[in-house]
Amino acid sequence: MLSRAAILAAARVLGEAAASRPARVIPLGSYARGEARPDGDVEGVLLGDAVREGKVLVGPA
Repeated sequence: MLSRAAILAAARVLGEAAASRPARVIPLGSYARGEARPDGDVEGVLLGDAVREGKVLVGPA
């Protein structure tokens, strides 16, 4: 099972690759439920500038 620090480090790397630091990282799946297993994967959503600027996101882009 990955530590919280490892997951946040991965989110930072993904944010840098997207040229935007994530405003928020939301875990999904077993990590969000606190049921993660050593062989499980990590799912999550990185929210960017629209969240930081207080814009409302509705439907697909």
